[in-house]
Amino acid sequence: MIGLVAGATVGLLLQRNAETLLRLTKCEEILLPIARTYLSIRSWAFPAAIATSVLQGSFIAQRDSRTPFYVVATSILLSALGDFVLIRSGFGIAAAAWTTLLSQYFSAAVLLWRARRVESRVRPRWVLPDRKETLELVEYVLRLGVFYVSKTSSYLFLQAAAARLSPMSMAAHQAVWSLWGLCSFTHAPLEQASLAFLPTARPGEDKNELTIALIACGGTLGVICTLFSVGIPTFLPQLLTSDVTLYPVMRQIALPAMVAMLCCGFDVTSTGVLLANRDTTYVARAMLLSLLVLVGYLGWQLYFVGGFTVQTVWRGLVLFFLSRLVQSLPRVVAAHMAK
Repeated sequence: MIGLVAGATVGLLLQRNAETLLRLTKCEEILLPIARTYLSIRSWAFPAAIATSVLQGSFIAQRDSRTPFYVVATSILLSALGDFVLIRSGFGIAAAAWTTLLSQYFSAAVLLWRARRVESRVRPRWVLPDRKETLELVEYVLRLGVFYVSKTSSYLFLQAAAARLSPMSMAAHQAVWSLWGLCSFTHAPLEQASLAFLPTARPGEDKNELTIALIACGGTLGVICTLFSVGIPTFLPQLLTSDVTLYPVMRQIALPAMVAMLCCGFDVTSTGVLLANRDTTYVARAMLLSLLVLVGYLGWQLYFVGGFTVQTVWRGLVLFFLSRLVQSLPRVVAAHMAK
């Protein structure tokens, strides 16, 4: 219910302020009518998009990852086919908006139908939620909001720093960053697994063993991802770009990229363990501190050193993940592993 209300509110705000918001993006005047058409349709998908996320979480909490995978994969396929057929048929940008909107409502409807079946342990009913429970949920979500907004903002600041590089350095950075970012997201399922399995584990030895196994998996995955995200730019850069002048710059990024990826593997899993133990206040505070450390470093580079190089941008990424790791992993060991 919170998701539906929030989604409807965002959709309404976008509907009423579409042109004003689009102008803030410095959109070209000739593109405004097309952008407004797309946004006016697409904004009504917010309730379905948020409901889909909530329902996916309910299935993952029941250790059922197949249902959301099949439903969302089908939705993506339907959206892609709809775009291909309708846009090629001359229906333009509105077709892209409608296919996305309908595919998201399809996902929400099918997941809700599956959730209400007998085999599901979570069967939502259309009733107003309890006031006390709602306030607790909102408080919990706000703490998670600080965590995720701080995390996303960190990447935004890093990319803003990279945008100040020379065109050649920026091109080399972007080639490695795209691959590195793709590999870094492969750790997210371990965070989800922590949330699904740890709350129901028996306290004591069983919970400790599961925590150690998850963190070991995070470290192992970090090593595997390092082989791809660092090995390809170092030894096979031609897979990422055909511009040979970028290859030496890409190889200069290898060491900080390797350290950042290894830290990422351990940290994402450790953070998942903390979230599973509802240590959200600490997680939010730690991520906010890591953001401030990164901003301080980038500000020092900009105003006192005189600017950025591709190495300093990637050292900022290392500093960010080291700052996260030295807070998350010791916290798991000290506060959430039975002695």
